[in-house]
Amino acid sequence: MKNWTKKDFSIEWRWHRGRLQGQENRGWYHIFYQGRECNSGFRTKKDAERWLGDFLKKANTLRKQAAERGMEV
Repeated sequence: MKNWTKKDFSIEWRWHRGRLQGQENRGWYHIFYQGRECNSGFRTKKDAERWLGDFLKKANTLRKQAAERGMEV
């Protein structure tokens, strides 16, 4: 079993066209895995990277436990 790393994911900024005054030019950071969106709504790239790091720690731990039990991951 190969652990997931941050290199497997991409963090991209996407423009959000708000209709409220003062929010016309907002953007959000989105996290993608193999072209599919995993999570979104991060105001800064640092917040997105922090979330991704925490997610990878938990996910890799669960994947390791599943592999030890003989489950396919």
